[in-house]
Amino acid sequence: MALSEMEETLKKFDHRLRATEQILPTLATKADLREAIAPLATKAELREAIAPLATKAELRDAVTELRTDLADTKRHTDMRFEDVRDDIAKVAEAVASLAVKVDDIVSTLRPMRDQLATHDAALKVLLKRRRS
Repeated sequence: MALSEMEETLKKFDHRLRATEQILPTLATKADLREAIAPLATKAELREAIAPLATKAELRDAVTELRTDLADTKRHTDMRFEDVRDDIAKVAEAVASLAVKVDDIVSTLRPMRDQLATHDAALKVLLKRRRS
């Protein structure tokens, strides 16, 4: 290797070394890392924290129970809806029956109304004659 090549290589190495020296003070030391890790939970603390949580089997059982309750509630609701439908049908029958009765009463009263109108007109004529 020629002397100029060696000098160039040394200059590059020196440049890299200076860049590394500038970065080194910003890097964490072992003590810094220990200090940063200290507040983190240990395995034992994590196990203790997880202990009160439900297991997969417990969750599976709870879901099964919820599904059963949901099915029972659906059956009960369906029965209630059927009761309401029956009640609505009874009310509809009663309204239809009353409508027929009202129609009968109206058809009975219509001739009477017409007679009253005729009598009213006759009375007005008689009153008019009497006044004149």
